[in-house]
Amino acid sequence: MILKAPDTLETSNQEPNQSFSQNPANDRITIRVADAPTHRAIIYDVLGNVRARGKFEGRIGNFSTEELPNGIYNVNVDGRKTEKLVISR
Repeated sequence: MILKAPDTLETSNQEPNQSFSQNPANDRITIRVADAPTHRAIIYDVLGNVRARGKFEGRIGNFSTEELPNGIYNVNVDGRKTEKLVISR
């Protein structure tokens, strides 16, 4: 599944080289990282099950969350700090 994009929201608990936008999300999220080239993003549900995964090149990745039901998820990019994602429609 291609995770498909936003508004920018940065919080103080994020790593300085990673930001996450559109949270709560409706149908898309954008992930920004300071370094390149290839990144992997994984979205987990609260039980730790992988619900979506995708790759992006460069510093910005846009992902669709249309197929995920409303709820709370965790997003991890490249094994770095995991951020909470809320999907609300």
